[in-house]
Amino acid sequence: MFATDKSTFMKTTKILSALIGIFALAFLSTLESCSKEANASSSNSVSKTSLLSSGGWVLKSATMDMGLPTGPMDMYSLMDEADKDDLMMFNSDYSVSRDAGALVYEGSITQIQEKGTWSLKNNDSKIVITENNEVLEMKLIALSVNELVLEAIEYDDMLEQNTTLTFTYKH
Repeated sequence: MFATDKSTFMKTTKILSALIGIFALAFLSTLESCSKEANASSSNSVSKTSLLSSGGWVLKSATMDMGLPTGPMDMYSLMDEADKDDLMMFNSDYSVSRDAGALVYEGSITQIQEKGTWSLKNNDSKIVITENNEVLEMKLIALSVNELVLEAIEYDDMLEQNTTLTFTYKH
C-alpha cells in the first residue's frame, strides 16, 4: 500500500510538499453566497482569467493517485497546519504569489513565500506556473466562482511510474 522504504516516502512527501507549497492557499471569502444556478451562470459569462484573478484561493484537498487499488491517498491530512492556510493569488497582471497566511513557521521572516508568473494555454484548459526557473503545468479540471480543481501528472523516479496529484481550492 505505502512505500516501506523511508527514503521513498520522504522523497514522495518532499515532491508533494513542493507542489503543495506552490498551491497551498488561504483566504477569507468576501464573496456573497450564491445559489448553484447563479454560480453556474456566472462561471459561463466570466473568463477563466477573471475567475482565477478574482481573489485568493485556499487549499481544501490534495490527493495523490499512484494507481493503487485502494485509490488516491489523502495528502491534505499529512500537511502541516501552517501550509493549510496559505493564500495563493493569481493576479490580473499574470503574476502569482503565495502568502503564508495567519499560521507561519517559527522563524519565518516574510508573509510572501513565493512569487512567479502564471498563464493559461491550450484553449484555457491548462495553467502554467513559473517560479525560480521551474515550470509547473497542470490541467484545469474545474473552475467556478467558488472552486478551482487542478491536476498534475508527475513521474516518480522511486516508484518508476506516473502519479496524479489533484488539488482542490476554494474562495
